[in-house]
Amino acid sequence: MMKEFLNGKFHKVMEYCKERAHVSFFHEAGSALFDFPDSFLALDKEKLNGALASMRKAGERANQYRRKTGIVGYLVRGDFTNYTDTELHAELIFAVTELMTGLLIILADQSIYGAVNACIKAKSSYSSFKNCEYALEDKLEWESEISRQNLEAGTCLGIGGFDLILSFCPTVVTRILDYVGFNSDRLDALAKLKRCIENQETIFFEVCAISMTVYHAFLSYFYGIGELNEPFFELCSQRWSISQTNIEIINVGRGSRDLVLGKPDTAIEYFNATLSGTSKLSYPQLNYVCYWQLTWAHV
Repeated sequence: MMKEFLNGKFHKVMEYCKERAHVSFFHEAGSALFDFPDSFLALDKEKLNGALASMRKAGERANQYRRKTGIVGYLVRGDFTNYTDTELHAELIFAVTELMTGLLIILADQSIYGAVNACIKAKSSYSSFKNCEYALEDKLEWESEISRQNLEAGTCLGIGGFDLILSFCPTVVTRILDYVGFNSDRLDALAKLKRCIENQETIFFEVCAISMTVYHAFLSYFYGIGELNEPFFELCSQRWSISQTNIEIINVGRGSRDLVLGKPDTAIEYFNATLSGTSKLSYPQLNYVCYWQLTWAHV
């Protein structure tokens, strides 16, 4: 279904998840997460509120399958040896929905109350991600290896993405965040994201690959870091060339990769390939990215 989503068949995937939302918390979370890109890119108040309601509902559903630890669980690290795979995956899904809920709250309610509420959600999300990380250290027996790999990839993506975003904050802010339990070490964050990328058979690979492409091709240069990671680009492109050959988002990633690697001619081909199907684009905002990148490619 992730391949269908990336290939532009967004409505088909959303209908599939919505039809099966009553079956499991995975499908309900998928339905809510697929609502997120449209609301985030459009920044429409009605769409943001709709996505926020769906995300909260998915979080409540996942919370029903989590193991309850009481107040002690917030004070000391628990023992995750006897947790079931379902309970741990529910913990992971709960962490994701809490994080997305916090982000949607900031976008939908730009007030002090909204900011405070979003911070609480972010802290709750980070705590759940850390619980998943502890579980990967404690738990020895799993229902299947792919179950463990998916939990590991999702945890690394969540914590790594969290820490990478925090690393861009001013030094004074990062010191405070480190004091209250967050980690703003950029190298440690990139190492966790690399672990997620290496698990290519998990459902989180494409999400992490796209996120890391945005970081290496855009953010690192915008903030003056400029860390060229050619092995990473090659790892992503090898997988994409096999499984996703004509996908709009992937073509933008390929073009950005080649532009950074000093191959403007092939980058232009990828951007033009994306623009040639603009009438079919579910996210027209990709047009602006392509035109911006084409400007620099021609320069």
